Amino acid sequence: MSRFRMDTRKVPWRMELLRRWKKDLEVHRESVKEIEKELRREEMTGVCRSLKDLGRRLQEEAQDAEKLLQALEEAAARYTELEERLKVPKTGEENPAYDEDGRYGGSQTAPLAVFLEEKDETYQELCEIIRSHYPQYSDRQMEKLVRDLELEGCGYVALANTLFGQYVGREEQFAEIFGFPMYSSSGELNTDLLVMDLYCSEDDPEKTGTTREEREEIWETYLKKHGVPVDVRTVEVTADSYEELSWEGELIVGISPCVLFDSGGNKVLEAEGGHAVTVTGVTEDGMFRVSSWGMEYYIRPEDPVYERIQFQQVCYGQPSPDREKREGELTER
Repeated sequence: MSRFRMDTRKVPWRMELLRRWKKDLEVHRESVKEIEKELRREEMTGVCRSLKDLGRRLQEEAQDAEKLLQALEEAAARYTELEERLKVPKTGEENPAYDEDGRYGGSQTAPLAVFLEEKDETYQELCEIIRSHYPQYSDRQMEKLVRDLELEGCGYVALANTLFGQYVGREEQFAEIFGFPMYSSSGELNTDLLVMDLYCSEDDPEKTGTTREEREEIWETYLKKHGVPVDVRTVEVTADSYEELSWEGELIVGISPCVLFDSGGNKVLEAEGGHAVTVTGVTEDGMFRVSSWGMEYYIRPEDPVYERIQFQQVCYGQPSPDREKREGELTER
């Protein structure tokens, strides 16, 4: 979300001044016409001519003032409409990554499923991406890499999910920037290709999982290579503050242990270790709706079951400031 803002509080006052100026011009023009009538004597011909010229200029200025007033009113109306649109939170409903009738965000298990099938065009495209980073990899090495992604790729998927909403209506630009189309020939988002390209580009094979600080560096570094400004920042989020924060960018959250609920607040999954997911909304009772493994789940931030909940915000269009990296965080898998 852009931070673009304009102070329009003085616009109505300026418009009122403009209306008064236009009215004054019209009054002065009428006064000039009255004076001109009283001076229609032969010896006053030159003065009358000057008064006519003055009246004509006053009329032109009044017309210009009317045009300026109309333009200002139109510009103010357009900006007000834009400002209101900018204030609408970017929820999952606006990001094509979240399809309630199909996949709800990316999944770290999806590329492996494609690899085991070895059939569709996505398999060939995944192979091309891997070999663009690792030209000497054999088929077995590529499969191992995809299996590693399945084990530790949640942070990469959470980051990738946030990108697609930025390119709605700009799909051609997405293809130019990342080297593959935003949608497959079947109409599905190419989330798997983006996740694979990100993982191959930025993963450290000596480590497992990603910390909050590593996710920040991974996404900012990857997008910088593609000329896309982004700032991944640590934020504090509550159910009450979510709406306002979401104006600035989408949110991801790292939790430990991995405990997920359904929409009714029932625990449906529990596993040791950390997990990173994309936040797509908030419920009336304070649960956060999240995307994980291509499905919709919920987390209950106030539940004592969580030892750690760490939020990050992904703000596009904003270059990242230099910051000190903190160490010693638990990893999410």
